[in-house]
Amino acid sequence: ALLRLAHLLRVVGARDEAVDIYNRVIAVDPACGEAYLALANLKTYRFAEFEVEAIKQALETKDLSEAARIDLRFALGHGLDQLGRYEEAFQSFATANALRRMQVDFDVDAVEDNIARTRQSQSEGFFVQRSHIGLDDRTPIFIIGMPRSGTTLLDRILGNHSEVVSVGELGDFARAMRWCADHVTVQPLDETILTRASTLDFAPFGSRYLAQSQWRAGSKRFYVDKMPINWMQAAFIRRALPQARILHMSRGAMDVCFSNYRAYFGAGYGYSYDLDALAAYY
Repeated sequence: ALLRLAHLLRVVGARDEAVDIYNRVIAVDPACGEAYLALANLKTYRFAEFEVEAIKQALETKDLSEAARIDLRFALGHGLDQLGRYEEAFQSFATANALRRMQVDFDVDAVEDNIARTRQSQSEGFFVQRSHIGLDDRTPIFIIGMPRSGTTLLDRILGNHSEVVSVGELGDFARAMRWCADHVTVQPLDETILTRASTLDFAPFGSRYLAQSQWRAGSKRFYVDKMPINWMQAAFIRRALPQARILHMSRGAMDVCFSNYRAYFGAGYGYSYDLDALAAYY
C-alpha cells in the first residue's frame, strides 16, 4: 500500500512526499527493488554512497525474486553512475539487461522481416491509388520515434500550449487497424494486417481511431498521442488522417541506445535488453 501511495504521489508531482514514502518502504523491506528503482527513475534523486551499499547488500538477500533482482541491478547501475563509478555502473546495467533478456521473447530478425514487408506493401503506387482517402481531421498530433529520443520532452512542451492537451501513450491507432482488418494480434503490424490493409478503405481506420481517442481533447483544439512505436504505422496514419501532424523524434545512435539500455521498460521494448538487438533496431 505504501509503495502504491508513493507511485501516486510521484504522478501528481508531490516528489518530496514520494521520496519519503519510498524510503519508508525500504525501511520495512530493505530488498524492495521496486522502491529503489522508482527513486532512480525520479531523475532528480541522487543516491548516496550508503544507499549504493544498501542495494548491494539487498542483492545478497536469500530467496530474492528475479523481478526484485532486476530492479535492484538497474537501480544499482544508476547509483554507481551518479557516483562516477562508470565501469561498475555499466557492469550492473549489463547484468540487469542480461537477466531481463532471458525473460523476453524478442526476435530482431522477425522485426526486420516485418519492416521489409511493410515497405514492400507501401509502394509508391499503393499511395497514389489512395491519395484522396482518409478523414480531414487535424485534432491529433502524433509523436513517434524511439523511447529516450526526446518524445516525452516534446510531448510536455506541446502539452503546455493553451490549445493542446497531452493524453499520453495511446494504443488506439493499432487497435483501430486490428478492428478494421478483423484480425487479433499483439503486434503493431503483422502480415495479415498488411495484406488486408491493401484492400481496405483507410477512412474507417481514421474514424475508428477518432471515436476511441478524440474525446480526450476535451475543449482543446488538439491532443498529443505520444506512442513511440507508431513509427511502424506512420504511413497508415498518413493515409487515415492526412491532415494530422506526425512528429518524428531522432537522436544520435550512442545517446539513444545507451539511454534505452539504462532503462527498464518492463514488458515493453524487448530489443532494449541486448546491445546487438538495440543496434539492429536503431
